[in-house]
Amino acid sequence: MNSARAALSHLVQVNGKPFGENTFVHKYFAGIRNICPHAPKYSDIWDPSIVISHLSSFPGLDSLSLKALTQKTLMLVLLATGQRVQTMAHITVQNIHYVHPVVHITITSKLKHTKQRGLILQIKQFPENSHICPVAYLQAYLAKTLAIRNHDQLFLCLQRPHGPASIPTMARWVKQVLASAGINTSV
Repeated sequence: MNSARAALSHLVQVNGKPFGENTFVHKYFAGIRNICPHAPKYSDIWDPSIVISHLSSFPGLDSLSLKALTQKTLMLVLLATGQRVQTMAHITVQNIHYVHPVVHITITSKLKHTKQRGLILQIKQFPENSHICPVAYLQAYLAKTLAIRNHDQLFLCLQRPHGPASIPTMARWVKQVLASAGINTSV
């Protein structure tokens, strides 16, 4: 429908205005949207408590492999901030600042879903349960990757030469954690 309106607007003028800007056309399309609303892109949502419970069942910080630590840290930061995986790809180590009991992360690059630069994420400590404290896992991840870090991006690939993790790689890690928690990721 929108394609037809755009094509007609390009070709037809009504009272000196493009066809699509006509008041009656606007009202017609608004009525169509009310009669046939768009279906949501995703019809299922998952319960974060299932994932949090699964993450708390991981072994302690000292006994986690780099892969498990990376996946758990990524998932905890995503849950704590409510951001997209794309945002995680833009976090740089130099823009992470710890001011007890909060970590401030400044995103300096332009993101797909925001028009402004300088997004500031705040992650608070969760002392009630150290197994799911995003601040503790972020600090542990930074400490564990310090020796192999050759790039400023926060999340690194698990294979040598440990370059920056791409958005699809991080999305795959998230899907693996969700699937291991019992969440249907086939959608």
